[in-house]
Amino acid sequence: MTRPEIWKSRLRPKREVENFDLRIWKGPEDRYVANVHDRGGSVAEVRFSSPFTEAEIRESLAAAIGQIRDMKPAPPEVRNLAKEFGLRLFEKVFTGEIQWAWMKRLDGAQKEGEELRLRLMLKEPEIWNWPWEFLHDDNPSRGFLAVLPGMQVVRYIETSLPVRPLRVRPPLRILAVASSPSGIAAVSVKEELEELAKALEPLRQAGWVEIERLEEVTRETLLRKLREETFHVLHFVGHSTFSTDLGGEVILENESGSPDPISSQDLSLLLKVQPRLRLIVLNACEGARGDHSDDFAGVAQNLVRNGFSAVIAMRSVVSDGAAVTFARHFYEALSRREPLDRAISEARQAMYFKGSTMEWGSPVLTMRCPDGVLFDLTLVEIGIARLRRFFSKWRRTLLVLLVLALSFGAFRSTRRWIDPNFLWTPFNPPECPSLPGLRIAFVLVEPGRFTVGNVEGDTRRRREAKIEHPYCIARFETTQRLWRKVMKEKRSRRKGAGLPVASVSVEDAQAFFFVLNRRDSKARFRLPSNDEWEYAVRAGGRAYSEAPPDSANCEDKENNDGFEGTAPVGLFQRNAWGLYDMFGNVAEWVSDESTYSYLRRGGSYNNALENCDSTFESKAKVDRAPDTGFRIVRDPIGMN
Repeated sequence: MTRPEIWKSRLRPKREVENFDLRIWKGPEDRYVANVHDRGGSVAEVRFSSPFTEAEIRESLAAAIGQIRDMKPAPPEVRNLAKEFGLRLFEKVFTGEIQWAWMKRLDGAQKEGEELRLRLMLKEPEIWNWPWEFLHDDNPSRGFLAVLPGMQVVRYIETSLPVRPLRVRPPLRILAVASSPSGIAAVSVKEELEELAKALEPLRQAGWVEIERLEEVTRETLLRKLREETFHVLHFVGHSTFSTDLGGEVILENESGSPDPISSQDLSLLLKVQPRLRLIVLNACEGARGDHSDDFAGVAQNLVRNGFSAVIAMRSVVSDGAAVTFARHFYEALSRREPLDRAISEARQAMYFKGSTMEWGSPVLTMRCPDGVLFDLTLVEIGIARLRRFFSKWRRTLLVLLVLALSFGAFRSTRRWIDPNFLWTPFNPPECPSLPGLRIAFVLVEPGRFTVGNVEGDTRRRREAKIEHPYCIARFETTQRLWRKVMKEKRSRRKGAGLPVASVSVEDAQAFFFVLNRRDSKARFRLPSNDEWEYAVRAGGRAYSEAPPDSANCEDKENNDGFEGTAPVGLFQRNAWGLYDMFGNVAEWVSDESTYSYLRRGGSYNNALENCDSTFESKAKVDRAPDTGFRIVRDPIGMN
């Protein structure tokens, strides 16, 4: 995994995990009791007898997970035996009320898109020997729970001591310890360490993991190494033993190379000299075994009881290939700061799908951290992760808000280059589409009647006008961007893609519509008529409407709008129909059917404020003027 890939995965939003806490202890009459506390506080409980005999645990199970070497496919009888053991255990415990609570929690987690963590709180020592990692759901769609995606199976030790994750600045430091004393069956510890280092090389190159090896391990060399340097993980490769009298022991070496067994109690004291050590991985044959006389006689249980956050121990010998596969996927997930139980789940899945052996059931996770988080991000990484999640979740909303802010003048210095047609075109009515490759925002105007002219002071005769046909009128004056796309030329003295095009004559506007109509033979683009323009600026109202100062870009020394000349389209207040810049900015060409001539309506930035209203019209020549542009009208489709 490369450094960018790890960094990206490191900042993924955390997945929610739901706990299913299963407590099991021995009741009267040699029967066991299992219970689960539901979310609502109710208790589901079942009583059951042991699903296995001691001989089955000691002999048959060992054949299933301890004698498959070199990642070769397991014989069918061994795979069937592991499945049989898992089914027997599942059917004994997950029955009655427990089964109902389990299915309810499982369905709830799937609906919510959450993962499910099965935390086994085993109160009796002999229960630790049961093959919980082989739990097999009787539903064929699920199978082995420990390798099911989105499912974690852990042995959990309840404790009143708080377990806080350690903030680790990369790299994660691993001390790989290899003990191979003389007189004990050979273990290829050196070869395994070589393979381990090779498997972790991409992570080392990316700067997320450092691995340091220690061979010929004595108590003194291990003690000195832990005192001199900082390590977060101890990965032990070698032997362990178990006896009823002494419990679990890890075999180190003495100065002469002979075996030097160290009890789990003494080992925990030795390892505590390194205060930042959080995880111990024991690749030894009986590191996970318990005993009838002491809950924590096994090495793993005793180390957790003595204060370590988590221990991963092999319940039987695993092949070199399986150990390397486990280490590669486990440490890769751990370097992403995944919870410990999710990391071991990914490693089990890799072992399961690679070799079809039963060795994936050998790693046993014992922990006392409730959420499985051993190593946390640094404060800088947390800040970056939160920012990334925030922008990932809200980036579309933020993008729209940013466009809106730009559209309404939050950044006036850049508004001249922003065309609000980009924002409004998706809201065009179906009858008023734009053309492919062009963005023209339209408003549909329905037929109606209104009064033309002012109440008083109007030189024209007041009259009643009727709009007989619907039409689509552009929300904004034609911009320089749109003009350049259609006419393939620049126009206007003051440049800016979001500014209205100016210095346009009637002949120029007609040439523009000629090119536009050729793009779609069924469309008809044109100038608005005089009545259509006045009907639109009044938003259908019959009464005279004067332009408020905050809706017009006109010459006004008392209310300076901050612009010299044209302003970006869509910057000022819109009217009731959502049309912008009907007053001021640039005067707009309209056609007057009654006189077969053309007028300029609405006033411009060069007009006094009193001439920026719904009645003012200029009968100037139809040639080019620096304060004159136009607005587009098109006939709607599908309407008469």
